Amino acid sequence: MHFEWYGIDAVTQEFVAHWRALGLAASTPNIYLMPEFVLPAVSNLEANAPPRLAALWNGDHSALMALGVFKSVPPSGRFPYSRLSTFRSLHSFQSGILLRAGIDADVVDQFLGGLVASPWRAVQLVDIREDSCVHRQLLDAAQRLGLRWFVDERYERAGVRLEDDARWRDHISRARHKRLQRARAKLAELGKVEFRVVRGPEVTDHTIDAFLRVEAMGWKRASGLLATDAGARFFREMTRACREHGLVFFCELLLNGNVIASSSNFDIKGVGFAFKIGIDPGYARFSPGYLLEYAFLQSFPRTQHHLHEIESGAQAGSYIEKLWPERISMVSGHLVTGGLPAMWETIKLRVKRVRRPARSLIKLVRGTIGLAA
Repeated sequence: MHFEWYGIDAVTQEFVAHWRALGLAASTPNIYLMPEFVLPAVSNLEANAPPRLAALWNGDHSALMALGVFKSVPPSGRFPYSRLSTFRSLHSFQSGILLRAGIDADVVDQFLGGLVASPWRAVQLVDIREDSCVHRQLLDAAQRLGLRWFVDERYERAGVRLEDDARWRDHISRARHKRLQRARAKLAELGKVEFRVVRGPEVTDHTIDAFLRVEAMGWKRASGLLATDAGARFFREMTRACREHGLVFFCELLLNGNVIASSSNFDIKGVGFAFKIGIDPGYARFSPGYLLEYAFLQSFPRTQHHLHEIESGAQAGSYIEKLWPERISMVSGHLVTGGLPAMWETIKLRVKRVRRPARSLIKLVRGTIGLAA
């Protein structure tokens, strides 16, 4: 096997084909690590500081066994050693590493060993699924190689298993079911209401433009994809690349043929990733975002018979938690090598544990003083 580093500018079409094949055969599928997503993100959003690719090939360079996209992070006060950090663009909701399904443990060891070779003393993993196969593979390899894992942050995001119709129906309260049904009936008084899923070659530039239009409305006007030329270019290039390989689908809610809500989503061999949603605020009283997601759930398996789960990409507390019952643990942390870096992380962890109850105590005291006043 051969471990090699590549600059983005050295990536050829042949390499991209190997990269895509690995992504489609990965132990943990991840749209945010597919070349169709990474390359448009880098060229449009990270052109001034492009990441590098770490690749592990089989013996004759005929197949990639593992691949990661990383940025090199210089020493700082928070971590005074050089480290690698998994690539996460402005619009990436996961990071991680691609490992070919079924590879032996020594293959994972060789890849991880290549990452922590000098000068890097740690690998930072940002927003990786804690229940994923790749997370277990990396932690098992870290233990074999003598690396230590330090958790920086952990939270839960919503998801839904689409094979279990009863679970999401039971999760939604009876009152909410009725409110959403009434809202759709009220919307229908204005004209013909339709829901559709658009995927594959059906995803046209009109589909993309309709999504960008509603995503830029309302409170997202200043932060949506259309707010910058770079964001719009990224989305169009990324969506067209994903369309070519059947990786993207859109859900649309239409009134009299006009899109009033749209969501962009990804699918890798039955594993789904919700990306972004846009709604026309002119219809806010009908809750079109909720109606769109509710219609999507109701349409399964008619429109998405092969899709068995989808994760929201959302932070904890998102509105989607009211509709999607699963909670996916997301974790960020450092794999650390060497005695001094590990000691530094241990000290930081202990300080954090001391500060947490101290902050709680300060809040309690301030609250008591406020009540007394």
